[in-house]
Amino acid sequence: MFVPALAIMMVLTPPTDVFVGGQGGHPVYRIPSALRLEGAPSPGRIVAMAEARGSMADVGSNDLVMRTSDDGGDTWRMGDVAPTPGPGRANEVQFFERRDGTVVLNARQHHGARRRATAESRDGGMTWSAIADVPELPDPQCMAGVVSLGGGVVAFSGCDSESRRALGTLWISRDDGRTWPAKMLVEPGGFAYSVPVALGGGKVGVLHETAGYERIVFRVVEVPTPPVPVTAPRPQASP
Repeated sequence: MFVPALAIMMVLTPPTDVFVGGQGGHPVYRIPSALRLEGAPSPGRIVAMAEARGSMADVGSNDLVMRTSDDGGDTWRMGDVAPTPGPGRANEVQFFERRDGTVVLNARQHHGARRRATAESRDGGMTWSAIADVPELPDPQCMAGVVSLGGGVVAFSGCDSESRRALGTLWISRDDGRTWPAKMLVEPGGFAYSVPVALGGGKVGVLHETAGYERIVFRVVEVPTPPVPVTAPRPQASP
């Protein structure tokens, strides 16, 4: 017996150009990423970023360029280019938002140190601090992922190696991504592109490439609760 598929009515709006090759003096735009902000100063704003390239090459002198929208994506404003003071060039950007509304980017890096790159925006993605290295997070030039778990806890998934796409690890920050003191090995073998997702209940899912790019697997990691600091007992007052 033939049963017709259930028709679902969806409203599909016409596309809106955000990055167009040739505009702004950049022949090519690649690898977009976006985040909808929740906190002040710009709740509801969409921040979008792309790599502005001189060619299709992945490792050229790329710039990270911004656009923002305050009307749900109908119109877009141009933000500043994230300053790049050193030889390193950031690409394959991921975002998260701190409790105070600061937007933080975390990116792969080439031509520079084998460390993840970062920059911050305190005005909703319009202007950015200079791109800098993240000392605790190695980068073998591989895409990685970051997600806020709430309450200042942020998870980062990547390779614990400067030279190999291996040793997949989940780092945990409890100060909004300023430091990364805790880490857990997720995959001791091959580990390439990865995406972390907040599952709630103190758990993080990690979707990642492995087995020589032949498999993409999903793992669930339970984030350990930080130890409660022990305080010395107060001295008893003399009678």
